[in-house]
Amino acid sequence: ASSPPVQVYCDLEKEFLGSKGWMRVANLDMTDPNEQCPQNFHLYAEDRLCGKSTDGNACDSVKYTTSGVRYSKVCGRVAGYQFASPDGFRACPTCTIDEPYVDGVSITHGDSPRKHIWTFAAEVYETENFCPCSSPTDIQPPSFVGNDYYCEAGLLREPYSAVVYSDDVLWDGERCDANEAPCCDRPLLPWFCKELPEPTSDDLEVRICA
Repeated sequence: ASSPPVQVYCDLEKEFLGSKGWMRVANLDMTDPNEQCPQNFHLYAEDRLCGKSTDGNACDSVKYTTSGVRYSKVCGRVAGYQFASPDGFRACPTCTIDEPYVDGVSITHGDSPRKHIWTFAAEVYETENFCPCSSPTDIQPPSFVGNDYYCEAGLLREPYSAVVYSDDVLWDGERCDANEAPCCDRPLLPWFCKELPEPTSDDLEVRICA
């Protein structure tokens, strides 16, 4: 039996980031008071933010279906905030893509194995050289990430607390101060755009890891 039709938002005419023919797979706008966090994510009600619900070093995941449509390019954006003292790519330098290799957000496609699309790494201090895009730095992202990442901290250098630092949006191309300044130089920020090695119809997976 054939599957029932699925309604999706498409724009085949408007050019966006150099390409036409886009289908929206995910849209989570927590500024909408009626929006709810996906299952497996925790709602921080006071700040209207979605975060990890699992304690300890782990990832929480949500999958977004592509409805079987083949695609070769993925573009999007993520807005996040620093909580307490994230470790970015320092969280687990030897972790694989299936493990919590970053404090932040991981976007992948496929299951066995997962294939990397983009990573959003959260760090603790702008004055430290913990982001690979900082200058100078000895920190490198995992080989499967390559240059397909954004990294930013929300604190300049003041002592951190176990709170959400909501006055500095991460990965938006703004307020990269001190050593972190080069991290805001990526031309597409706050958007990312990834051309895949080959077309696929894999669903997309978004994981919050810490």
